[in-house]
Amino acid sequence: MAKKQKKAPSQKEELFHFDPHVLMGSNLQTLPLFHTEWKKVGDKRRLISTPNKAMRRVHAVFERHLHEAINLIGEVYGTGETYTLRKLPSSTGSVPSSNHFVNAEKHKGHRFFYITDFVHAYPSVDLDRLTKLLVLIFHYGKYQLDSGYSLRWFASNPLAQEMMTTDKLYLPLREFVRIAFSGPNNIGLAIGGPMSPRLLNLYCEVFLDSKLRALCERKGSKENTERTITYTRYVDDLVFSRDIIIGSDLRREIRSLINDAGFSVNHRKSRVLDVKHGTVFVTKVGIENTGDKAVLRFPRWKRDRIEGVMKSYLATPAWNDSPEVIRGMIAEFLHYLRLVTPTETDKRTLNFCKEFKHASHEYRKRYKNRHKPLRR
Repeated sequence: MAKKQKKAPSQKEELFHFDPHVLMGSNLQTLPLFHTEWKKVGDKRRLISTPNKAMRRVHAVFERHLHEAINLIGEVYGTGETYTLRKLPSSTGSVPSSNHFVNAEKHKGHRFFYITDFVHAYPSVDLDRLTKLLVLIFHYGKYQLDSGYSLRWFASNPLAQEMMTTDKLYLPLREFVRIAFSGPNNIGLAIGGPMSPRLLNLYCEVFLDSKLRALCERKGSKENTERTITYTRYVDDLVFSRDIIIGSDLRREIRSLINDAGFSVNHRKSRVLDVKHGTVFVTKVGIENTGDKAVLRFPRWKRDRIEGVMKSYLATPAWNDSPEVIRGMIAEFLHYLRLVTPTETDKRTLNFCKEFKHASHEYRKRYKNRHKPLRR
């Protein structure tokens, strides 16, 4: 029987047309720039890069090109190769229909946890490796047919990555990545860039997450659920859980893969936890063991903050104290309620949310009527 020949791609399939020079100069009235300054984010000070309108447009157009290129690979070569790039199965941060509650929900029911994170995740991204990955995505048809490339082989083969430097797209794309995505001093991704979370997830999926999933499958067991390891990554927070303890040898292999991807482990924040010894907080969502089952718990400090802000607003509502921030907190709490059976404390917080919604709606109507222009 004759061997089935691979479908020869059309020119569109072989080389996805993307010109960084055209993108940087198309319909931009001002120069795309970042404004970088130190800002306090939570309890930390971070160097935040705020894009101007032109830079936001560049990021939006590039995101559309990248989305089309990934989908094109799936249409021509099947969904297997692009499933992980489109779905990002291990990522729960900066992913549609996912958040830190979904991240915690995936680990509910396990007893032992290994939680760690990166030191300076965005600045640690190797822009050269990222550029080579983007070249492969945009010109995937060319390398898949000529050399039989796959994403997994590309991620583990330095020679395959180095071959991307001979592509005619490499040099202009490298310069584009440096201008449009790099942080201060051209190091890593800019914190605050619209595309930074998406590029971080792609980078981690190819060079880290896929390898960690393979390690978890190798060390776990589908037949023995006690040995099955669940792995998720919420931006820079990595969580591993299963029903038997995650030993030092496995943790050492995990740290080795993290280092190979170019990141550094934050040993100060790394924890090995047992849910039977107390509440385990996964991305600031508590997981408790109550009898025979584990349940999620909304963090007490966050609940106190929501109730405090809503009480303050209900006491002295003011349109200048914009309630958008409060609505964001409420949306987060309501998502949590959909995942759990509400306790009496949850019901009390929900009543505050209802009062706030009614009061803010009434105040907005009065405010708009007060400033309504007179008809002539």
